[in-house]
Amino acid sequence: MRLRGVVRDLSFERQRAGLAIAAMAVGIAGFFAVLATRAILTRELNAGYAATTPASAILVVDTVDPLLLDQIMSRGDVDVAEGRRLLRGRIKTPGGLWKRLAVFVIPDFDGARISTVTREPGTRPPGAGDLLIERDAFQVAQAHVGDAVVIELAGGGSHTLHVAGAVHDVGQAQARMEDIVYAYIAPSTLPVLGEAPRLDRLYLLVGGDRANAEHVRRVADSSLKHARAPWVNASR
Repeated sequence: MRLRGVVRDLSFERQRAGLAIAAMAVGIAGFFAVLATRAILTRELNAGYAATTPASAILVVDTVDPLLLDQIMSRGDVDVAEGRRLLRGRIKTPGGLWKRLAVFVIPDFDGARISTVTREPGTRPPGAGDLLIERDAFQVAQAHVGDAVVIELAGGGSHTLHVAGAVHDVGQAQARMEDIVYAYIAPSTLPVLGEAPRLDRLYLLVGGDRANAEHVRRVADSSLKHARAPWVNASR
């Protein structure tokens, strides 16, 4: 009797029943489309991040010099070691607002082998006084290539740098979501900012199982005997 009732209702309300069935079909199709998009996006994001060869561990040290790099590279459990530096401060937008700023000092943009960044077409390696901005962070900084921007570093005065181009850094969180500007300079710009021309971060790419957090920590802790760093930030 129930089946007959359903058939009778469908025969009397064919148009309404058709719309209901079509709506359910569209909903199911949309659900599977979202799942497929998520799977593709996750795959591509992971592939893009892996292509940058992210550092296994980052050691904060007093100074990274060629001697230290040679000592670390001579270890059998370290494949690559590079020096960098991170400065924090703020950048002034054309409207007078101040935005958080993270400045990464990279000695060799094209020759880097760990946590690499990609220069956008037309962007040359930065010289003294040049600043490169992560392409998503331009909207936060409200700046354009060729602009002169004012920055202030933590514990220092204000400085004016030239925006020489853009880079793409897959390893950073989206600048617009974090409301922060990621910028990149060469070591030659450090004296312009009143900073000593030194690097204080040792990027390591360990050998063996890089996905094993315990293995990474063991290699990082052992490397500290050479670097004598106050602390280590190891990531998988």
